Amino acid sequence: MFFKNLFKFVEKKELKRLYIIVFLISIGAFVDLFGFVLIIPMSSIILDLNVSSNIEILNKFINFLQIKEPKHYKTYLLIIFVSLFTLKFLILFSINWFSSIFYVKFQTNLNQKLLKKKLSSSYKEYLFFKTRDFFQPIVTETDF
Repeated sequence: MFFKNLFKFVEKKELKRLYIIVFLISIGAFVDLFGFVLIIPMSSIILDLNVSSNIEILNKFINFLQIKEPKHYKTYLLIIFVSLFTLKFLILFSINWFSSIFYVKFQTNLNQKLLKKKLSSSYKEYLFFKTRDFFQPIVTETDF
């Protein structure tokens, strides 16, 4: 019931943006999960040489880059690890930036709609309520 009442105030353009934001947030959750999953294997590979010799994918990576000494492939893995986390940071930062912009615009539009509705009410309703009781819900009802 809450969502039905909420969708009355949401325009079609805002609803499309809301669906995009929800999709981007779910992608951000998977990117964040990927970052957590990547920490333990990469740290064990970089810190311990014996673990790295048992991993088949790592051996293919070493052969692909044609690296002869173990010190060099750890450097490459560290660079890849840092670049992946930098990419993860940029993705999550942009998702948070877009969602905060959407939140501010949505709250502003909702405040404007409620204020217009309050101002277009009858004069008897305005006299019945105190000014604080009349305009305070605009601030409290639209703040999530």
